[in-house]
Amino acid sequence: LGVRCDKAHQIPLKDEAHTPAQAEAICSARADCGGFYDEGCNNWLSLCLTGFQLESEDASCSFEKKEIGAGVACTEDISQSHVCNTESCAVDCEYEEWTAWSSCFPFCNGTQVRYRAVSVQASHGGVPCSETQDTKKCGHTCIDCKWAQWETWSECSKTCAGGERSRARQHAAERQGDGIPCQGDAEETESCEADPCPIDCVVSEWTAWTTCAPYCLGTQSRNRTVEVQADHGGVPCPPLLEVQACTNFCMDCQLSEWTDWDTCPVTCDGGRSNRTRNEIFVQRNSSKTHSLLQTGLATKAWGYEKKLGVRCDKAHQIPLKDEAHTPAQA
Repeated sequence: LGVRCDKAHQIPLKDEAHTPAQAEAICSARADCGGFYDEGCNNWLSLCLTGFQLESEDASCSFEKKEIGAGVACTEDISQSHVCNTESCAVDCEYEEWTAWSSCFPFCNGTQVRYRAVSVQASHGGVPCSETQDTKKCGHTCIDCKWAQWETWSECSKTCAGGERSRARQHAAERQGDGIPCQGDAEETESCEADPCPIDCVVSEWTAWTTCAPYCLGTQSRNRTVEVQADHGGVPCPPLLEVQACTNFCMDCQLSEWTDWDTCPVTCDGGRSNRTRNEIFVQRNSSKTHSLLQTGLATKAWGYEKKLGVRCDKAHQIPLKDEAHTPAQA
């Protein structure tokens, strides 16, 4: 009794054996088994392999395998027990934990209470129960709330047509404990700037400019309308009509100076001598204050300067063949 085989040589039997007799039968059948061990002498059984060492373990049982040949095994118990000290043990009074302290009452100068319940009554001469209620004095600072003076009024939220302004005040003394709270609001508002707002004149967008007239050098105009009339001192309406000088791209044909007469082909009986001049297109003059509205490309209007005795280079020529038979057609 009170020993076990060392853990290095233990093999738990688990569900293979539930009694020492079953463990003994298994050990007897194995050549490497040197005995068995019952943890707590409560049928928690393990085999002990040969070569094991015994170690102390209270309340456990170990069975060492011995070869006895035809000898007789022991059949009687190796331990006995009997009832002793049958008198009941003394039971001391036991308590639950104290509750939390109650609120202080009256708040400014009062008392607090806490309780505990008896969980086990004393018996058989044990320590009896004592007080289950505990009290203590308590108190809090109590101060009445007081207002400070009102602050100055804020700016009016509008400059006309009725706005609001406000002012606030702070606590000069904060309420503490059961002190009297402050009466009234921390902020107040009032109406201000009740006069109607000035209404500024509102006009529409400008219309598109009219066509320039006369086309080459003239004037054009645009206008706009009043959508909201000025009132109560608002900004008055601006001009509703604008006129400006204008010009369009106009090229006028002008003739150059005549060349000198060429030499007469004959010296008598009347010959014919010639001279030439070129057509030149010149843009019509306009003032710097005129805005150029259109160009020749924009109007798709074309004019042609006639020049005698010259041609365009062959690299840029495209013969018209049957497409044109007169300069007007070309």
